[in-house]
Amino acid sequence: MSSSTVRSPLFFLTLLAAVVLASFYLRIQFDFNTGHMDEYDYLFVGKRLLSGETWPSYSYIFGSDFNWYLLGWGEKNLGGLSGARIVAGVFGLLSLLGVYWLAYSLWQRHLTAVIATALLSIQPIQLFISRFATYDIISFACFSLALAPLFLACTQTGRKKYGYLLISIAFMSLAITSKYVVILYLPVIAGLAFLYNRKVGFIFGSAVGLVLLIYVSVHWVSLQTLYQVQIVGVHGSGNSSAEHIIEIVSTYLFALAVAWLIAVIWSVRLQPKRFWQQASFKKLLLLLFLAFPMVAYHWQALNMIALYKHLVYASFFLVLAMAWLFTSFLESESFPRLKQGLAMCALIAISQVSYQQLKTIESGYANVSSVIEYSKDDLTAKDSILSEDPYLFRYLGEATIPQSQIKESGWLDNNLDGKHEQQDVIDAVWDTKFEYVFLNDQLHPELNIKLRNILETKKYKSLVDEAYENSNVMSRQVTGRLSLYQRAQPPKVSFGVNE
Repeated sequence: MSSSTVRSPLFFLTLLAAVVLASFYLRIQFDFNTGHMDEYDYLFVGKRLLSGETWPSYSYIFGSDFNWYLLGWGEKNLGGLSGARIVAGVFGLLSLLGVYWLAYSLWQRHLTAVIATALLSIQPIQLFISRFATYDIISFACFSLALAPLFLACTQTGRKKYGYLLISIAFMSLAITSKYVVILYLPVIAGLAFLYNRKVGFIFGSAVGLVLLIYVSVHWVSLQTLYQVQIVGVHGSGNSSAEHIIEIVSTYLFALAVAWLIAVIWSVRLQPKRFWQQASFKKLLLLLFLAFPMVAYHWQALNMIALYKHLVYASFFLVLAMAWLFTSFLESESFPRLKQGLAMCALIAISQVSYQQLKTIESGYANVSSVIEYSKDDLTAKDSILSEDPYLFRYLGEATIPQSQIKESGWLDNNLDGKHEQQDVIDAVWDTKFEYVFLNDQLHPELNIKLRNILETKKYKSLVDEAYENSNVMSRQVTGRLSLYQRAQPPKVSFGVNE
């Protein structure tokens, strides 16, 4: 290899460093939007747990309380919502360490590992969930850190491999218990490990499986409720279409998939004879295989809930292929400066598209700052609240309002018949049972038309009436109104009757 070829990647690496610095700047912008419904939910639970209280979190959230203690600690000690997002940011950086470790283990090149880390750092989904106070980044970071040690356990000899194996088991167990959907990867990864090293693969799969069996047995009753209400009910209802799933997947993975295809062609070009036996070709096929378990699940279930976040797993594996392609392209001996220029143009294009997609994700839900401003200092222990987003008020009033006085408009049993129907909500609003009513048009916009008419008839005071328009990343309901009302007259029936 010529000296000019060795020197030429420095221009590309300089640009790469600038892009990473820009992504780091974006990574610490924790105030990009107010909290999402899920964030307020998890931070409320964290507050409860840290104060010694309980909450039935296992019965409706797809992750362990380990997450809520971490995020709750950040919320309490580092500054509210932004503090919790700082904790998420730390796990985002840990996931970058995971991709570096795996890239180096696969390709044995620090340059490839550096490029893979930089490419993942500018992926819009990874960057977004690194500033989102949910369990997604905690689970993803643990998952990313589990793979390299498992690979090393399969490939190394001697006692050292068992140390790597133990690390992998611990991180994979944390990844799955932090977010249950990651269990989709367990049979895939354990099976691949078994094919490469039967002993290591068997121990890995058995040990993680044992941890999960213990976890399920401890939380059996709550997990049964979770299964019936969430998996069979909400997630099993086919809330999307195949076309919409394809649209979301192609939006975030098209460039990475094209890069993977080019990498395969490039690997065949480098070693055309019996290319199917070459290590690089096999690794590229393996990366494609590992990229799509989550996509396959959402496609089969026609479920768009959290799909955009789950695509971070596909991005993780596909950037490894893209990093190998960049390395091989930059280090080839012919026309090194031209190739470096092309690589730099590709990096600029990728960065620009990623930034635009990040901005689209950030605007995927409504900004509720106006609602918070009206509510944060005025809530009292006597107040009762009906809310389409109950966890916003559970979070804001956690230390003030008895939680039994905060009700969900999507889950209200007004007449105590064991059913949660829209008529229950209509009757409760008609009887002016709640001091405050909050509607955001995300769960039942058609019902809200009736509710707003009733609220006006009953002389509720409008505190907030704000139209919004979101991107369609998180929900297909992209327009609506934030409406916060306060009761202007005593309730027709006291709240305690239907508590």
